[in-house]
Amino acid sequence: MAGRGLIHRGLVLAASLCTLSLTTAAFADDEDRIGADLLPPQTLLYFSIPDVTALQSSLGESLAGQLLADEAVQPIREEIEQKLGELSEKLSDEIGLTLSDLGALFSGEITFAVVEKPTRKLALLLLIDCGDNEATVETLLEKLDGAAIDAGCAKNDIEVSGITVTMFDLPVEDEVPFKKMGYFAADGYVVFGSEQAALESVIERWETSNAGTLADDKVYSYISQACRFDDETNPVLEWYVNPIGLTKSAIQMAQGQIPQAGIALGIIPVLGLDKFRAMGGAYSIGAGDFDAYTASLLYVDQPTSGVLNLFQFPADIQTPPEWVPADISMYAAMNWDIKGAFETVRGLLAMFNLSAQFDQALEALKEGDFPIDVEADIIANLNGHFHVFQPDAETDSENPVPLMVVAVGVQNEENVAKLLAKAAAMEGFEGKQREFGGQTIYEMSNASSGQTVGLAVTRGHLIMTSQIELLERVIRTTDGEGSLANDPTFKALAEFFPEKTSMVSFQRTASSQTRQAWEMMLEQLPEEFPIDLSKLPDYEVLEKYMRPQASYCAPDEHGAKFVGYTLTETVE
Repeated sequence: MAGRGLIHRGLVLAASLCTLSLTTAAFADDEDRIGADLLPPQTLLYFSIPDVTALQSSLGESLAGQLLADEAVQPIREEIEQKLGELSEKLSDEIGLTLSDLGALFSGEITFAVVEKPTRKLALLLLIDCGDNEATVETLLEKLDGAAIDAGCAKNDIEVSGITVTMFDLPVEDEVPFKKMGYFAADGYVVFGSEQAALESVIERWETSNAGTLADDKVYSYISQACRFDDETNPVLEWYVNPIGLTKSAIQMAQGQIPQAGIALGIIPVLGLDKFRAMGGAYSIGAGDFDAYTASLLYVDQPTSGVLNLFQFPADIQTPPEWVPADISMYAAMNWDIKGAFETVRGLLAMFNLSAQFDQALEALKEGDFPIDVEADIIANLNGHFHVFQPDAETDSENPVPLMVVAVGVQNEENVAKLLAKAAAMEGFEGKQREFGGQTIYEMSNASSGQTVGLAVTRGHLIMTSQIELLERVIRTTDGEGSLANDPTFKALAEFFPEKTSMVSFQRTASSQTRQAWEMMLEQLPEEFPIDLSKLPDYEVLEKYMRPQASYCAPDEHGAKFVGYTLTETVE
């Protein structure tokens, strides 16, 4: 019964979303007002493709577009086009429209948003620029308008500033948060919404530029500008979310059913989470030297407090150590204020009167079978630098765990080495230790998986690996020859890193792991798969269009900025 109700609600929602009218009201003559300019400042989530046609054009000129144009890809393209043609014929028979007709509806902007309209209530909004395809829309309406009524929706037309807003009451259970769905249409645009107030807010901003908008919001505006590649390059995707605002609104909506939910509203400022204002970003194709460029920003009011202080990543000059080899598929590094995080944990526990229990737990560790002073033996001996890299090697059924090296920077190698030796000397230690290149290696095996893990304190780090040979290689490296830091491909990408960063990463998308994943995917697809995948090109064809990727995170005056990119040209 519940399943049938869920399906029914889904059909009703789909029918309501698709049921349109071609009201002939005229909006203000301002073609540049799209997306954030048409949404109220109470917008809590926003995702927009400003121009579908521009996105398609950019993709066609990108590496992905070049791959699709490759002669070796044509057989599978023809296979897919044939299947789509069959589907298009069925649609034409049923509704009088082909897939091409429907696809033409998406010619300009597509924007989805969640807004708090009316107050303390979340509402969904969807804006679609259908261009000059009124005939196609009319044909679709003739088939879909009756579907909403047949599904049990009560229809109601309201006039708002000369524009007809059509609302449907959905036949859903009381616990379902969205009980209405409506729309209005004019000048080639169709706008859907789950609340009349939300739709009215769009009409108000469409008619006049004096109404406050999301674009006017200082937090959104800062994020949007900071994430643009430059003033001349228009992003093909944009997004924005206010997670704390969404959480608060969701809690307020839930209070009717769960009164206790309101308690969480008081906890948010206590934990300092109210300072996390928003995050957002933009994605560009063919910007400058980049095939793809994405930027995002976490906007946090300064100074931070509470839980947010757990995530302090000071900027520093970060380059791969000489013992990180060039023949890797992935490398990442970060600088974390681990001492500050420990003090934050202590402070958070004090807020909830748990300091005594925390101190007692630390004291108990000092007197246990393996006496350890967490602050003096661990926290004080870590400098917050972390490095992770993965060799370019396939996994196998006997050794399914990916090969990985994790290195944690230490302040004093001798102190950490003594701590490891102390642990190894305890009764019941099942690992073994041996000397290699003047360093002590500890080997521990997992009886169930057969995986061996190696540890050593060397190179100013506590280094852990899932393959002993990798650890030996790190210890042997002396002059940096063949290191990632000197690799031409890495250097070409790292050229765009700021002088100081909080995090960096590098990945070779064309790797042994990628090849293995591709082959496994093909092997595991069901035999009844509707497309003949034997027509897919060899992996070597895909590999030609795969470029290494890099990313970094750096502090911003209002939080932290993340940037990721792929170069258009190969680097020899």
